[in-house]
Amino acid sequence: MDSFSVFDFTITPFYYLGMCIWKVMLALIGVTAGETPQTFSAGTWNYITQSIYPLFLAIGSSLLNVFFCVGYLRSVSNLRDGMTLEMFIELLIKVALGNLVIQSIIPIMEQIFNLAGGISQMLVVGVDNPFTQNDLDGGAIFFYAVFGIIFFAVCLVCSVTIFLTVYGRYLQLYMLVLSAPVALSTIPGGPGVSQTAGAWFKTLLAKTFSIVVIALALIIASKMCAAIDYGQLAGIESVDGFLQAVQNIFNMLLLTAAVKGVDEYMRRTFAL
Repeated sequence: MDSFSVFDFTITPFYYLGMCIWKVMLALIGVTAGETPQTFSAGTWNYITQSIYPLFLAIGSSLLNVFFCVGYLRSVSNLRDGMTLEMFIELLIKVALGNLVIQSIIPIMEQIFNLAGGISQMLVVGVDNPFTQNDLDGGAIFFYAVFGIIFFAVCLVCSVTIFLTVYGRYLQLYMLVLSAPVALSTIPGGPGVSQTAGAWFKTLLAKTFSIVVIALALIIASKMCAAIDYGQLAGIESVDGFLQAVQNIFNMLLLTAAVKGVDEYMRRTFAL
């Protein structure tokens, strides 16, 4: 919509309100897509890493010794294989590796966050706005005047859904930072126990790089929206805006479905 008309706004206020909400949401995603948890909320990051994380680090370091004992007892109680020198050295290596990873996990996570943020920042510039309302002709005005509340509701629900999906990711990443020492302390625990560390790392990769997949999904879905031919009411140009109004709703639903399906896609494709 290139121009603003007081008359059009009076007749179709829900169109303008819905369009504003959707554009604000796209702008917010464009601004935050390339941000890391460190830059998204510097105050939160500093509070977590400086105030809360040391407590979890102490807990994880203590649990590392506990799980070392668990791994040792499981080995010596294995009557079939017994405790050999090789198994004991392997257990010591796991303890050393676990301690090293626990002590250096923050810098490691920061590098992973920076990598994902840099990639998504390059990708998000290719996201197009799927709105195709070139003008409010008779058909469009009729649609938004009669079904405007439905259009507004779709805009609001889709915007909130995408917003919560993108912004909720940062909360999950902050929680992963805090849970890192506890999860990684299970490395020397042996089969079944040490899988917790692997599950944590897989979750970290999934949540970190989900923003990259979200950016790709938005780009591809927006290009699909631009390429889909919904047809036109040939010879009835005065009401072809009705089709564009319907197209806007389908485009928003398509983009929202693409974003919501990211977690399931990564789970099935990469087993994350």
